[in-house]
Amino acid sequence: ELLEVEDRKSKGAFYTPREIVHYMCQESLINYLATELNAVEEETFDTKDAEQMNLIEPTTKRCTFLSQVVNDLRLENVNIINKRSEDLPDKKEMYDAITSRAVASLNILLELSIPLLKVGGKMYALKGSSFNEEIKESKNALKELKCKVTNIYEFDLPLDLGHRAIIEIEKYAETSKKYPRVYAKIKKQPL
Repeated sequence: ELLEVEDRKSKGAFYTPREIVHYMCQESLINYLATELNAVEEETFDTKDAEQMNLIEPTTKRCTFLSQVVNDLRLENVNIINKRSEDLPDKKEMYDAITSRAVASLNILLELSIPLLKVGGKMYALKGSSFNEEIKESKNALKELKCKVTNIYEFDLPLDLGHRAIIEIEKYAETSKKYPRVYAKIKKQPL
């Protein structure tokens, strides 16, 4: 639950205000999906048939935001986990699909994400315009983690904000138990 404005100020807690979160969710996202993709009706997403969706996010601030988005979109079967992916040994080989934001180079994202996927599962990594170079730099990680690039979906952001890609990566065999390593080691010595 979000703090009231006066509580935020007194506690020094600053995050996206409720009104802006509401606007972003209700107006921007829902209207875009409804008009451009014809994906929703009456501002409702049907997730009740999904087994479970877990949103893994290490920062509490973003978890608060995600919680508000889940509530605003009235999503069911969505669980927000406030932990780093490498701190979830009980979730290894559990997921059918994983998505990731462009928060690190692909070889680092692979080590953080692929161990959580089931064999045959897919990872979708959002990357910037240098995605081809990142794929080349990730050859060792792809081999070591037993996964391969199966598709690349390229697109341009509106308002000339740049070229992006979603890289689809499939896991073809079990990942060694030694992965993921501690984040400091992943970052210092990427695969």
